[in-house]
Amino acid sequence: MKAHRFYFLCPHCQAEESFHDGRCQSCHQPVVFHRKGIRVGNREFTTDAYYHFLRDHLPVARPLPEMPNENPPCDADKLSPLRVSGPVTLYSGDVQFFFRGYRNWFRRWLVRYRSRAKGRLVIYEDRLCFWGANQCLDWPAENVTCITTDGHYLELKIRGEPVYHLDFQKESPLKYELILQKWLRGWYHRMGKQVVEFQPRVITTLPRKSANFRSPDPIQTRPDFPWTDRFLKSLARRVLRGVLRFWIRVQVRGAVDLLRSGKGFVIANHQSIMDPFIIGAFLDYQIAFLTKSTSFGSAIPRAFLRWAMGIPTTRYQRDPVVIRQIHRLLSRGVRVGIFPEGERCWGGGLQPFKWSVVKLLMQSRQPIYPVIIHGAYQFWPRWASWPSRASVVLEVNPPFCLLPDRSLEEQQQFLVSYFQERLTQIMHYPTNYTN
Repeated sequence: MKAHRFYFLCPHCQAEESFHDGRCQSCHQPVVFHRKGIRVGNREFTTDAYYHFLRDHLPVARPLPEMPNENPPCDADKLSPLRVSGPVTLYSGDVQFFFRGYRNWFRRWLVRYRSRAKGRLVIYEDRLCFWGANQCLDWPAENVTCITTDGHYLELKIRGEPVYHLDFQKESPLKYELILQKWLRGWYHRMGKQVVEFQPRVITTLPRKSANFRSPDPIQTRPDFPWTDRFLKSLARRVLRGVLRFWIRVQVRGAVDLLRSGKGFVIANHQSIMDPFIIGAFLDYQIAFLTKSTSFGSAIPRAFLRWAMGIPTTRYQRDPVVIRQIHRLLSRGVRVGIFPEGERCWGGGLQPFKWSVVKLLMQSRQPIYPVIIHGAYQFWPRWASWPSRASVVLEVNPPFCLLPDRSLEEQQQFLVSYFQERLTQIMHYPTNYTN
């Protein structure tokens, strides 16, 4: 039985991967899931409260199950591990291919993943190991440069090695993201440091402001799309709206005309995998969204994302190439869409905005169009396999620019507070949904 991607720790007895047939198999409490919360016995949690429960109560160390039969060829097996995972398949991103962006406006190298080995992930006090049948990969804590989840995988980046994806056969990737973040935070704390961010990179100090990104002068005020692309994209937008109307009722309000006639950045909170499609269908399809590079691995999604002006960006390293790509698109009058949280939320709440995004918005000195999305989490939360019917609000707020003379901390706090305030107001406003 594969664990639920989100509900994998019982709030009553704190057993892991114990949910089956509507109850916890350890304490036998009935478990009821829904898009807004979870009820275990007599305890009720919102999804956001349950996510914080996972972060606070999921332990790094766990009584070890029966050890695997393999005899890994590394020194780490002489130590006492904190935790040994269940069976896992390891993929490595070491196959490169060349990607050309929309109308050949930019080019870059990307990677796709190949299956490398089957084994287990082992967590020690100061290192990680992958125990396979024929090999052992040893990763010291100081070499771990990214911990996050990507779809159904745990994503790890080790300094000097390709990025790894780990597919747990009977466990949730989110469980190991939270465990490894807590483990690495504790290791850095013993070293006298504090982790500021785990994704897109593990950093212990805030990035410094710089003037590397100059404000572009647009070649034209509006992008010069061929009439065939305009026709096909307009047609695709109508079709997409028709499909989405089966699932969601949408209320669009705010400065929509300013958004469609302006230039610069469009930033939005990220609640669902469908957020860029909802924005494209009901607001404006002429927005080039930053998209994780792993989405370009297969031929059909890659062709669609190229046509939709997707901008591939790596999640585990400094990426000056994507800065140049953004600059070229802004110069052509194309609006660039960014989700400052860097990933979809797990519990429905707003996450801290990435420091690299705040720095980019400050240095560009471009107009910023904030789009507030409310209700898309109930439509298709990150942990769900299928969507459900929901009501969604899209609110376009007037544009503003970030002040380059203010600190990164001030600007990040301003943006998060701005979005949080607008989300709170939307929750209390009466809504009239239209399509």
